[in-house]
Amino acid sequence: MTPNDTTIAALLDQLIAEGPQAMRQVVTTLMNVAMSLERERFLGADLYQRAPDRRGYANGYKPKKVDTLAGTLDLDVPKTAGAPEPFYPASLERGRRSCRAAKLLDVDLEAWRNRPLGRLRYIFLDARYEKTREHGVVDDCAVLTAIGVDELCRRRVLGVSIKVSEAEVHWRAFLESLVARGLQGVAFITSDDHAGLKAARKAVLPGARWQRCQFHLAQNAIHHAPNLGVRKIIGEQLRDIWNANTLEAAEAELKSLINHYRKEAPKLASWLETAVPEGLAVFKLPKEHRRRMRTSNPIERSIQQELKRRTQKIRVFPNEASLERLVTAILVEIDETWTASLQPYVNWNITDAD
Repeated sequence: MTPNDTTIAALLDQLIAEGPQAMRQVVTTLMNVAMSLERERFLGADLYQRAPDRRGYANGYKPKKVDTLAGTLDLDVPKTAGAPEPFYPASLERGRRSCRAAKLLDVDLEAWRNRPLGRLRYIFLDARYEKTREHGVVDDCAVLTAIGVDELCRRRVLGVSIKVSEAEVHWRAFLESLVARGLQGVAFITSDDHAGLKAARKAVLPGARWQRCQFHLAQNAIHHAPNLGVRKIIGEQLRDIWNANTLEAAEAELKSLINHYRKEAPKLASWLETAVPEGLAVFKLPKEHRRRMRTSNPIERSIQQELKRRTQKIRVFPNEASLERLVTAILVEIDETWTASLQPYVNWNITDAD
């Protein structure tokens, strides 16, 4: 058995013992072995071997960090001396070409992320999490996205921001970046009650009315229900409120529901009294617009599900930049599809509201 065979056998044992957690170390070792073997072939001789046709000599190693899907690899790149031409491992050369191609792609994606915006009366905001590895540590990384309805009645993807935190600072910076790109005229925002978003939107878009997603409100109500019986019916009871014809009728339905649970489930009644009014802002819109704007499902279904489908196989991104690259590319595809659509999302000619 050769030394390389022994090394590979040891790596297999390590994978058996540690599973996926060992992937970064295993790939690092395999890359180092492959590069050393490539140097031997380039020189025409093994390390320390005397051979009449050798083309130079091994000259130590140079450390290099390389980002991959397995994480950041700490490689030992073989060097040569006395060779008629420079030596560089083909595997890293391919990676170097890939990096150059990625950088060219990054220029286009960054230009798209920073393209000018304009007047968008309605916008949706949402967040999801992906895992990234920075300096060997895996963190939950917040992916903030915004879509809007433009003057031509089409949905458009407005932007994306990726950071380790979904707190107010991140939301505020994201909204400020949209405004800096020319976003104006925002009158209505639909989103879930994300941490930090309330304070951020009040600071950056103070004139916009906020609609809390009714779908997520119904889900939250189930969690506040005291027993299985209430959990089974609370969603239908809330739909009676959502489907009311006027704001006054919705508020009357809500008041009746709160009184119904005041004794049986006082904590649920208190939550209904505080949270559900945040889901009634949509009644200030024209009736034909309400179904479109009462939940954040347009961004959940069109964007979040597609992001999940495309990212779930990766599991952990090597860094924020790689996550941003993939997410932006997906959003560009979605935005181009929406732009080409002839079907209006809302009709701006309808202006009446109850």
